[in-house]
Amino acid sequence: MAEIETYFIDNDNMLQISGVRDAANGLYLNNASLEVTLIDAATETEIAGQVWPAAMSYVNGSNGVYRLTLEYDLDVTSQQTLIARLEGSPNGLRLSLRIPVVASYRQGE
Repeated sequence: MAEIETYFIDNDNMLQISGVRDAANGLYLNNASLEVTLIDAATETEIAGQVWPAAMSYVNGSNGVYRLTLEYDLDVTSQQTLIARLEGSPNGLRLSLRIPVVASYRQGE
């Protein structure tokens, strides 16, 4: 569902969640209100460098896809474990996800 596992330090990063659906009828939800807060997994404190919570935007013409840009200059260190805490109210229902993320420098091949 969510498509990030690594936050690349000194790069803008995209957090995407795909296929948001109403569990009762299986229909895609394209008008959800979703917000993300990036926290340190060990201390549960917010990561400095971006205003939290940050709103995710619906990708026009998609089936329940939402995106958010995580800024390049977040205050993290290499191998730091983070949690992207996603919360919202699609279709009036509560949604809460915790997505594990590891900070790392992008390596060339």
